[in-house]
Amino acid sequence: MRYPFATVQPSHKETIGFVAGKTAPGSPVENAPSQSCSGGRRERTMVILTAVLGGLFAFLFLAAGVERPRTPCVDELSYVPVARALLHGTVPALPSQLPGWHHPPLGSYLISFGITLAGDNPLGWRLASIVFGALTLVAIFLWSYLLVRNYRLALAAMLLTAFNNFWFVISRLAMLDVFCFAFAMWGVVGATAAFSLEARVGFRRVCLLFSGVMFGLSMACKWIAVDTLAVMFAVVVVLFLGAIIPAITPNENFAEAARKARSVGWITLVLGILVAPALAYIATILAEFREAHYAVSLKSILDFHVAIYRVSKSFPGLASIRAPWYSWPLRTSPMRGLSYLLGNFVVMWSGLVALLICLVRLRKGFRLAEIVVVLLYAANLLQWAITPIKTPIYYYYYPAAMFLGPAIVVALHQSGANRVRTGRICFFLVLGAAVFFMYCYPRMAYLEAPWDCMFGCWN
Repeated sequence: MRYPFATVQPSHKETIGFVAGKTAPGSPVENAPSQSCSGGRRERTMVILTAVLGGLFAFLFLAAGVERPRTPCVDELSYVPVARALLHGTVPALPSQLPGWHHPPLGSYLISFGITLAGDNPLGWRLASIVFGALTLVAIFLWSYLLVRNYRLALAAMLLTAFNNFWFVISRLAMLDVFCFAFAMWGVVGATAAFSLEARVGFRRVCLLFSGVMFGLSMACKWIAVDTLAVMFAVVVVLFLGAIIPAITPNENFAEAARKARSVGWITLVLGILVAPALAYIATILAEFREAHYAVSLKSILDFHVAIYRVSKSFPGLASIRAPWYSWPLRTSPMRGLSYLLGNFVVMWSGLVALLICLVRLRKGFRLAEIVVVLLYAANLLQWAITPIKTPIYYYYYPAAMFLGPAIVVALHQSGANRVRTGRICFFLVLGAAVFFMYCYPRMAYLEAPWDCMFGCWN
């Protein structure tokens, strides 16, 4: 039997980004694209084609039946009224004067754009979420490819993410998390490309600046995006220090990424990681002030943010759906009030095993792919241990859960198994995830009787 995810392991001379860069410092490829880095023209074409077609298919898949449920559910009850207020020009003087206004305004504007295009109906409320859900899946695929430089493994990461119930549910609801994570994920893609691609320095500088803008827009949806930015900031600082202090460079993999960080230049690093996010964020706030005819001053901007913080901190939420953050990774009961949300057991639990494998492997050698995946997952989960909210909810696990698919392929890529065994593992993981997803699909998609129980009813 031939498995569709059977992989060909790269030779020791290939450059594979964050995993095992092998280009000698000072080599001519610094200012010229490398064929080995990209896997050749054919593989580049396949990657681009898969990203485009995968995004289109994801959009159509998410859009099918998105008008169900026909009334807002859970946090849509907060965010849809805010979007309507923005659309009709009835924005309050302060966030505390409009229920549900406890985040920066960009996500609510995106929801209102969907309403403008498709009307004040379920499709209009959720149109922007569908678009950004599809963009999230494309970003996961491209990032996984940058990490492992293996098309089939990156495709496996994309499918595991698509079959992760979190992606499907959150991408079909008018809530802010899908926007926040989509922007953050593209920021991660841009930063990873800047320190892994064998491309011209100018292009990699653009990638880093693009990354900064994406992180700024992410924080303009929800402040929790600062955790993902903090991880990438820490990685950039360590890489740059490794470039200027060779004594702290642990291995050739680290040295190659550090060389690329240094070639980008400290000015671009500062602009991309600090200045660009701040400017992108402030731009969205100023746009809101202009739309609402607020007086722009340092005091008014500060008051605006203090009001958001106070509303967010005091927001009561629904005690009936409260779930402690430490219970999320191993949860086995669905969140019935939110499309029967339940993480795909195959992805959730094999992803946790993959993270443990990455941690163990870090004891034997410093590999950037493993450490970035582990840090991004940990930051997006552990932040809820200190975030001052009264009612933690299971769907807050969404950003962390999205890193489990890439974690699986990173662990498999460096497992030492031959290509046939790796292909078999990928095949059965994707197959198992697909079966679990299809079992949950009727309830997640709000199918009507008798289709809602086509695979058995949930008690």
